[in-house]
Amino acid sequence: MLTRIFADNFRALVNFELRPETLTLLLGANGSGKSSVFQVLGVLSDIIVRGNPIGSYLRYSCTTWDTREVQTFELDFKGPDGALYRYVLTVRHPAGRMGEPAIETEKVEYNGAALFEFSNGQVHLFNDEHVEGPVFPFLGERSFLSNLTSPGFKLGWFLEFVRGITILQMNPFEFGLMHEREDSFLNREGRNFSAFWDHLGSELPDIREQCVAQLRVVMPGFQNFRLVRAGNQKQLVFDFKVDGLSYSLPAATLSEGQRTLSTLYAALWGLVGRRSLVCFDEPDNFVGLSEIQPWLQSMRDRLDSSTGGQVMIISHHPEVIDYLAVDSAFRFERSAGNVIARPLESLDSLSELKLSEIIARGG
Repeated sequence: MLTRIFADNFRALVNFELRPETLTLLLGANGSGKSSVFQVLGVLSDIIVRGNPIGSYLRYSCTTWDTREVQTFELDFKGPDGALYRYVLTVRHPAGRMGEPAIETEKVEYNGAALFEFSNGQVHLFNDEHVEGPVFPFLGERSFLSNLTSPGFKLGWFLEFVRGITILQMNPFEFGLMHEREDSFLNREGRNFSAFWDHLGSELPDIREQCVAQLRVVMPGFQNFRLVRAGNQKQLVFDFKVDGLSYSLPAATLSEGQRTLSTLYAALWGLVGRRSLVCFDEPDNFVGLSEIQPWLQSMRDRLDSSTGGQVMIISHHPEVIDYLAVDSAFRFERSAGNVIARPLESLDSLSELKLSEIIARGG
């Protein structure tokens, strides 16, 4: 489980720290820095997994009002054996921040002992007993971690966790409703929903049926999904039955709310508990009050019944805020430009009110 996020000199995050739990709510005004936390997770995941040049992610990302040329990121994880994993990345930007940034140091530690280190232009590899192995030069324009094909068990666990970090910000206007091949992942805006649904049907049929069963309850008239061959592609079709009349609709003809709701339940059953961490950025967009509450209830049930699943949610919706207030919740504020995340416990003096009412009253 991800237990700590630290970012310094990244957008509005200066000396910023957050300690998420199994289910964590991030709330606050627009521009208060909530999405920047998800950006940190997405950027670090891409740097570690994809191995692209860090300039494509971090160029021009330093805090505007901070003159320092070094950014620092740290992620802490609780491993399956209870051990503390820590990932540390420091990035140096050129003077004036006008050129390409480079990695200054990058480390992965297990209970304080090294598993991987890059510093002074050298990669240092260690085995599971933390005995140093090969040392060789490497350029700091990208992470070497993406090149590891046979890491030890400990470093392998870390890399697998990072690969499982998924950031979702559903946009039904961007949904791709036809595909050629399956995808085992769901991309940020849900553009590959039909390809992901195809994967669930072929590889995880029990999960697919559970998702369909819940959609029959929350989406009036819904019966099932089907994939129809259209040349070399497959098209996603929804089957409905209303007042005894059966009919089918291509996914492209559904409302934005129906597309979003379908994708939320597919993510709930296909990703939560199967991916290490799923982050939902305003999942209540495009769906109604009566639709989001059952999804939240199913989310908590899913986490309670899974091993190792973790969810973070950004929301402004009163129903979401009040429902998740009993879990780990942080209210984001901007103080003198910098972001502060206040734990919900610090609002105990107003606990007789719902959290959404506190926010509505300016509390």
